[in-house]
Amino acid sequence: MSYMAGEPIEQLDRASEAVRQRVVSRLFQLLFEEVFMFGEVQTDPNFANYLYQPDTGRVVLLDFGATRQYAPTFTDGYRKLFLAAIKKDNAGIEAALTQIGFFAEHILPEQKASVLELVNTACEPLLPMRHLRLGKQT
Repeated sequence: MSYMAGEPIEQLDRASEAVRQRVVSRLFQLLFEEVFMFGEVQTDPNFANYLYQPDTGRVVLLDFGATRQYAPTFTDGYRKLFLAAIKKDNAGIEAALTQIGFFAEHILPEQKASVLELVNTACEPLLPMRHLRLGKQT
């Protein structure tokens, strides 16, 4: 264990909007690196496990003791899903959802359209983050 300097994430409510936006972006980046690059996710994501270092702009993850590993087939399907969603590529989203087993063989067209709309809406916050590294892209 090492001492890490920084400010508790939960105290950033007093920080500027720009700082809060930067921290949220860094937290998303960390999540996507865990899933798509490491294949292992910290499973206790409470604010006490993170610090913000204002001098470097870094987010520090303090506790990586409780984790879950994901198979490459899982992460590949979700990588394709997020990349398609970022591009607003409904055919790609549909293919990715089919790959990960989300769509049943006999799904009604209206149901499929509703799910595609839901995925597009849910992924809207990612659109400004097109620079996210999602690991190896296939």
